Amino acid sequence: MRVIKILDPETGEELDLEPNAAVYEEIGEGEKCEHQTTEIRRRQVKGGGFQHRYQCLQCGEAIGTAVSKAVAGAAPDFDEHLSAKTKADREKRREEIMLHHARAQRERTSVFWQQYEAYRETPAWKTRRDKVLARAGGICEGCGFRRATQAHHRSYEHLGHEFLFELVAVCDTCHDRLHGESEEPGEIAF
Repeated sequence: MRVIKILDPETGEELDLEPNAAVYEEIGEGEKCEHQTTEIRRRQVKGGGFQHRYQCLQCGEAIGTAVSKAVAGAAPDFDEHLSAKTKADREKRREEIMLHHARAQRERTSVFWQQYEAYRETPAWKTRRDKVLARAGGICEGCGFRRATQAHHRSYEHLGHEFLFELVAVCDTCHDRLHGESEEPGEIAF
């Protein structure tokens, strides 16, 4: 999944946001305009001429096609700043939504890891870990030759009630590789 980096202006901390449907839906809601209040406006076009168009008085967009001068009459000038202000407001709102979701994701992640660390101290976890290490004969299932020192979760879906096949016995080096803490992604070692 794509991760977006968000700078928290209050803490200066860089947060990770994994956008999901809820994030995109909330952003999309703020970007819709029904153009319920419009008015014919006079707008200068390329070449210096003028065109009469409906302008949404809420978002500033030009709506529809040109209107004849006879229908438009003496129309006020098109408000070019309204559209720019709306775009800036939408961008600010988008950033606020993304920051809110990034903070919430960080909080959920923080709570998860606190619970996970507490779970790793329980007798139930220690029993599962010992069974996995015994199943592997004490040998790392990653490299096949170093001593296995820990049981690695392939999934956290059943955390607390893991199936033993969701756990693999690994050495510290292979565990670091699994978590991307050593070697560059895509590096091929021979």
